[in-house]
Amino acid sequence: TLGEDWMIPERKDFNELMTKKNCTVKWCKLNGVGGFLFTSVRKGYEGNSIFIPLAGINEFDKVTRAGRFGWYWCNELYYDLGDGTDPDFEEHYNSNEAYALWLEHTDLDNHLVKSRPRRAGIPIRPVFKGTIF
Repeated sequence: TLGEDWMIPERKDFNELMTKKNCTVKWCKLNGVGGFLFTSVRKGYEGNSIFIPLAGINEFDKVTRAGRFGWYWCNELYYDLGDGTDPDFEEHYNSNEAYALWLEHTDLDNHLVKSRPRRAGIPIRPVFKGTIF
């Protein structure tokens, strides 16, 4: 367990993190590990920062793409809106997928929150409650 003072960020938390009016982002290495340093510019949170390493993904019991990509789970299941082609489709939560933050080493501006299969070996990046950006 994480403990009562820790949480897995929600999708809205990661989206806030990636909004330029809220944070600056730069590529850096911390203790020899490459990743992104997000620093808040939002009033009341100025200077707060979080380092998110590019930890890769666990595929078939092997960590791959470390240093190039980083995926981190959000605490929300994917909400499937359909593609608009099926008039009988009903919106629903898809218990087989959840939202995750995606980071790529080569692109400072193209961070996404999108759905991934829950069977994927994606790490979490817990944060201390009350310190969201």
